[in-house]
Amino acid sequence: MVPALRMKFTFSALAAFLGLSLHALCADVAGGGAKSGELKPAPRLPVYPPKDSPDAAMNNFRKAKLPEGFTADIWAGEPLLANPVAFCFDGRGRMFVSETHRYRTSVLDIRHYYWMIEDDLASRNQDDWMKSIKKNFPKDWQNLEKESELVRLVEDSNGDGKADKSTVYADGFNSALDGIASGVLWHNDALYFTNIPALWKLSGTDKAEKREEMFRGFGVRFSYTGHDFHGLIAGPDGRIYFSIGDRGASIKTKEGTMIELPDEGAVFRCEPDGSHLELVMRGLRNPQELAFDDYGNLFTGDNDSDQGDRERWVAVIEGADAGWRVGYQHHPLGKEHNPWLAERMWEPRDVPAPNENPYEKTKKAPQPAYILSPIANLPDGPSGLAYYPGTGLPAEYKGSFFLAGYKGSTAKSQVSTFKSEPDGAGWKLTGLKTFIDNVQATDVAFGPDSRFYVSAWDEGWERTDQGRIYRLSHEVARKEQAAQIAEVQKILGEGFKQRTPEELVKLLGHADQRVRLGAQWELVSKNAGRELVSVAFNGVDGDCKFLSRIHALWGAQQLNRILMRESPKDDRSPTMDLWKLATDTEPEIRAQAIRALSIRGGSGVGLEDPSPRVRFFALAGVSRILDYVEQTTVKQIGEKVLKTLKDPKYGTDPYIRNAGVSALMRVSTTGVLAKAATDEATHVRLTALLAYSRLATAPYFHTWDYYSGSESDRKNTAVSW
Repeated sequence: MVPALRMKFTFSALAAFLGLSLHALCADVAGGGAKSGELKPAPRLPVYPPKDSPDAAMNNFRKAKLPEGFTADIWAGEPLLANPVAFCFDGRGRMFVSETHRYRTSVLDIRHYYWMIEDDLASRNQDDWMKSIKKNFPKDWQNLEKESELVRLVEDSNGDGKADKSTVYADGFNSALDGIASGVLWHNDALYFTNIPALWKLSGTDKAEKREEMFRGFGVRFSYTGHDFHGLIAGPDGRIYFSIGDRGASIKTKEGTMIELPDEGAVFRCEPDGSHLELVMRGLRNPQELAFDDYGNLFTGDNDSDQGDRERWVAVIEGADAGWRVGYQHHPLGKEHNPWLAERMWEPRDVPAPNENPYEKTKKAPQPAYILSPIANLPDGPSGLAYYPGTGLPAEYKGSFFLAGYKGSTAKSQVSTFKSEPDGAGWKLTGLKTFIDNVQATDVAFGPDSRFYVSAWDEGWERTDQGRIYRLSHEVARKEQAAQIAEVQKILGEGFKQRTPEELVKLLGHADQRVRLGAQWELVSKNAGRELVSVAFNGVDGDCKFLSRIHALWGAQQLNRILMRESPKDDRSPTMDLWKLATDTEPEIRAQAIRALSIRGGSGVGLEDPSPRVRFFALAGVSRILDYVEQTTVKQIGEKVLKTLKDPKYGTDPYIRNAGVSALMRVSTTGVLAKAATDEATHVRLTALLAYSRLATAPYFHTWDYYSGSESDRKNTAVSW
């Protein structure tokens, strides 16, 4: 089915046409469903009674089968915190914890209220949602406003290695639409906090003395609890990234554009001040957390729908669609006619060999070509996600991700570890293994002390008003890296603002990713373009000389973005010299140079590179060709795009095809797209068809930057299928 047509009908309308009722077709898998119009009263904020002694709790955790060489202890527990959903550290080692006290009592789960599912699915924005609440709970909807989510500040105030102080950093999140408290990110002396219905920026050392609601409109329905607003992370490009589950979104940006995604989960990004909000990737179900690797690649773990499909490891790619729509959760005609299941959208895609017809590879129904399939399937319940920053663990963990799997039972839950390794223009998952078994973890992160931290609930799906933060150490590795670990803790504690450009340049070669990123971001704030160019060409002596060049290129990308706002046609930036690196001997440097500089508009450089990764970024860059580029030049670039797509060695790669679609859309006025549509190669015609489909159904689907497209395009287009 054509994507546009698939999304034009609603599942409730189809059910009505067939004389069916959606809630009659859906089993109440969660049990305990409320009667029509009934809302169970929400209790007050709980008191935190200790459940177990620290020794008893630690004995339970030791049953978690820690990996060889690791030891664990409790860093914090009740009464210091309860119901932890996510956490983060500031540079001083203080922990900010998002706590939920509205879970399943004020934040409803539609599985308990199937009699209102048609209204829930029909909601397009938060006004619709609030009307639905008042309609379905006319007498007692105010009970949803009794409990408050909160952010708690937990710290080790006496320096003995254990948390001993806990205060409420921010609360008052108790509107009928509020909760579940989810993502927290300390960045640039502020705490970013994702909590439906808004993205918050909270400022203050010990308490949120200033609150800025950056955006409102995330979440347009109840859906399943846990499909929330989360995933906060600072990207290597200096922007803030975050995710929403299929509770949907309808947001007005600061520039006045509407982004409408009411039926799916997605990943977004914006500048730290909230300007230039952009859609990055759509079609996700419940991407809880996000993580970047050392090369700036962004990944997430997406949850399954409990219908025989499985969780997915997903590369977050600009302009990509993972295929999920909320109606697939409640399909009125059952699994056999559910596109998510029947068309195997949740499975990794088998990439066909050159000249092989993908539709003859299997007797099963082919996966739709318009989606970007996952890299691999994962263990159940992906929630917290972290990337190893480079210090504190044995060398075997270099390049590893750590993923919490929350399943409502400690016996079924775990923390896994694995790597994503290059595979064509994309990746493959390798080395998947259990890191900690039998732990109901909600989040994972590395502290400034280079230890691994885990937040955990007690047994069950229901809120227990308990919660602990466990800490893991590898003592042999810590002894071997003692000086380096102490240096990381000192640097992160002191911060970067007071450091000179010369000091910051040296830190670009540090072994710890957090130090490199902090130095890079501060060099950008100091407008140190010439220093960044020098490092991009020559590197910095240290543990990570090669990575220092990549960080310098990311810094150049940030500077270019700033300069583009001020003067789009000004090419006097010192970073323009970096185009020379598009011919560097290292493929990754070529790819990152094109990635960084295509922010000024794609030039076609790299479209014939032997590396599929370089071609991918070159195609993605073409989608940013600036409006003032002459049409003859655009046509020449378009011909190069067509040539690289025709090569079966590259054109059948799903990542290159995804970037090729965006590139063909950008050069569509030159006749190149029409030419691709009649090409003799099946895979080229398919790419052209997908470009036509996106142009016809979603003009904003292409990730417009704030300087791309005409002024009228930016104001009048919206994400709407």
